[in-house]
Amino acid sequence: MKKQLAGIKINTRSACLLVFCLLLTLEIMYLIAANLFLNTSVSSKMINRSPENRLIIWERGYSLYPGQVTLYGFNMRVKHKKNQWYVTTERISGHIKLFKLLGRSFHITQVDAELLSFGYQRHPTFFPESKRKKKKWQIQIDHAAIHSITELVIQGNSLKGDLTANGSMSFITRGEMTVNPTQLHLKNGVLTRSDELLAKDIEMTMTYWTDRFTPSIEKGKKALKYMSARMDATGLLGAYDPTETKLKKWSWLEINHSGHVEGHIAVDKGIVAKGSRVGITKTQIGATYQDLKVSGLGSMNFILSKQAEDPESIETADLEIGFDHFKITKLKQKKPLASGDGCRILIESAPIDFSQPFSTLDISVSLPPSTVSDATAFNSYLGGKDFLAFTGGHAALSGNIQYLGKAREGGGWLTFESDNLEMLLKGKPIATAFKLQANFSEFRPGDPRIVVTGSSINVKSLNRNWYSHSVLMSGLLSWTPEAIKKGGKVLKNAEGQFHLKSEVSDIDFINSFFDRQQGFKINGPGSLEGKIRLANADLVPGTSIQIDVPDIQASVLGYVARGNAILKAGIQAKRRPSKGSKAHIDLIISDYTVRRQGEQRDHSKGEKITASIRVPDFELMESPDFEMIVNLPRNEIPDMSSYNGLLDKHSAFKIVSGKGYSYGRLRFLSQTESMEGELTLKASDLCATFETLPIHGSLMFEGKLNSDDEKNMLFNLDGSKLTLDQVWTGQNKPEENWSMICEFEKAKLTWKRPMLIKGEMSLKMTDTAPVVAIFTEKKRMYKILQNILTIKHIHGNAHFDLNENFFDVSLFDVQGKKLKVLGKARMSKQVKRGALYVKLKGIQAMISLEGDKKRPYFIRPLKKFHQMDVFIE
Repeated sequence: MKKQLAGIKINTRSACLLVFCLLLTLEIMYLIAANLFLNTSVSSKMINRSPENRLIIWERGYSLYPGQVTLYGFNMRVKHKKNQWYVTTERISGHIKLFKLLGRSFHITQVDAELLSFGYQRHPTFFPESKRKKKKWQIQIDHAAIHSITELVIQGNSLKGDLTANGSMSFITRGEMTVNPTQLHLKNGVLTRSDELLAKDIEMTMTYWTDRFTPSIEKGKKALKYMSARMDATGLLGAYDPTETKLKKWSWLEINHSGHVEGHIAVDKGIVAKGSRVGITKTQIGATYQDLKVSGLGSMNFILSKQAEDPESIETADLEIGFDHFKITKLKQKKPLASGDGCRILIESAPIDFSQPFSTLDISVSLPPSTVSDATAFNSYLGGKDFLAFTGGHAALSGNIQYLGKAREGGGWLTFESDNLEMLLKGKPIATAFKLQANFSEFRPGDPRIVVTGSSINVKSLNRNWYSHSVLMSGLLSWTPEAIKKGGKVLKNAEGQFHLKSEVSDIDFINSFFDRQQGFKINGPGSLEGKIRLANADLVPGTSIQIDVPDIQASVLGYVARGNAILKAGIQAKRRPSKGSKAHIDLIISDYTVRRQGEQRDHSKGEKITASIRVPDFELMESPDFEMIVNLPRNEIPDMSSYNGLLDKHSAFKIVSGKGYSYGRLRFLSQTESMEGELTLKASDLCATFETLPIHGSLMFEGKLNSDDEKNMLFNLDGSKLTLDQVWTGQNKPEENWSMICEFEKAKLTWKRPMLIKGEMSLKMTDTAPVVAIFTEKKRMYKILQNILTIKHIHGNAHFDLNENFFDVSLFDVQGKKLKVLGKARMSKQVKRGALYVKLKGIQAMISLEGDKKRPYFIRPLKKFHQMDVFIE
């Protein structure tokens, strides 16, 4: 039994040794067969049945045990009439599950590759395709790792760097295929094209996978319909010259040679997702339109505005040009117009090869609030210091502009706003704050027109608000091609038509057009509505404005009329081509009151005042010559005592009561700075006092005004007439009517003090009783002298001077029935004296009237009447 067991043990050892030897023999045979297969042409002939279409070769390889394989110099190429691609790697290894080969399944795991290179090219040379039917193989690759992909070549673009990949896949030849999530990581990548450096220091992370699908190697892009991927990449832009690229077709766009490149791409089942982008960041960019240029540090990105089913067919994408920091300049001008952060230019559906003309693109420009450090930089677009200009200050500029290239029209808005601005209108400072918001719905390059809609302007003047509410503007603004070529000031080259509507806090901006007319000004809030037509910096025929002013203040010659007003203005056709257009302004004030400037008491009131201004040659850029006519139909004066303010406060003459009215017509000429007209004043039941003497009666003054010194408001009264009627003094009214008519042959007055007159006059009066009463009132013992000095039917002439200090009659020549009287007199605060030379029926006498003592007495006649000057002084 023991011998049998010992024999079994010997047989077991022999069996084990036999198995080991057999396995070793098989391994040696496998090593010889497998390595001979891998390192001779046998493998190439067996694998490459159609080398003209598919070629898999390697330099050398080895296999240490069944299923394990390592290849060096691996190279696989696939060609088709529509595309070709290749893969090369320095080393690739993996583990093949041999038993699955019996079931025509190629299952490889733990794939490991180094220094891999991949290339893809569209439209290669045609290679005939094999039509031989082949049996299907199932291929599965698990846990593949590529430690370093040396190069990826796609369409002539080469990507090199430290690229690693990890993932797995399975497929059946001419059957279904699946790629599980695979990650690619790239560091220190370099992108070149024809040995030209496009980008460097590229870092990229990419994850891709596929759904189960049936691929076609010949039509590889079918696989993209089942592939999904996410890619993020950054890098530095290479030092290439953009003028040598397709970018030179867009001469308006400048890209600096340095910057960063970024890409963010998402693919879902072969469809490139909306929002995927590739571009350049942190680079110097310049965009020019006509004479404007935006430049600064920014980015340029192509962004998909809609998903793309075929990545290779992408021809257009949204081009976004963004400025992190920018400045806007006018060509050939040193001062920047504005600077700021965040300007954005978006070109929708732009061709990625820059082949489409700029004028046919859809473009939008977004300008966030930017800083205008010196507003004078905008003067080149305005009318200049002779019309409209900035002299200093800062402002903010913002806006948004859209242009549709196919429709060749655009729109948008611009806002220019400042609270610290020095602005001149026709050489005069007018504003410390200014806001303009221009909305336009249409403009056309080449034939530029801007349709202005809903725009507004808001100006704060030096001491008041011109516009408490915005002026809404809508209309058309255009420039001719000739004007664009000339460039220069926008206002001088513009043509346009606008509809205006506004609530105006003060209409005194109209006064600036009539600055030479010192006596005429209008103020007050109102509602403005009208139409403006502009050409060659002038308002042209068709312009009309109406302003309703519920509380207007119109000033003329020191008086202020206040009431409800309607102001209408318009431009009429030119008289001659060499002359400007005719303009008119009509002002109607109803239900008004009148007071002197600086006084709180109303003097008069009425139903209507009209002022008509006619400008024969109106030019917007100039202060026009004009004619103004003011009509005063009937001006009621409820209390004549309101005119005591025109007299000296120490005057002995005072108006106590009475009522009256006035009417007249005034005509102003700015060219000669003169004024003429008629003004009539009628007063009834007038009561006044001279010191303590009551004077009653009625008055009518028919004034003819003429002035050639309007600034000093000095007027001639030649031809004027003063009529006093129903005059009586004292307490008791006499039965007989007394009247006096004074006709001013030559006379002058200052409008500021119209009761102060100097000149020559002729007069007629019933008798001298009221005059003598001034000296004899309340002196009973001189009643007999009063009766003697009272002479009837007086007519004569006088030279007089009524001023603030005295009333002087230098020559008083009066004749009555059988009577001749020559006299001189002066009345002032210090003295009231007079001297009369009386000749009655051959009797001559010299009479002195001392007003202070109110005591007349006789003196002997003098040889010469003019010697009375010594006595009067």
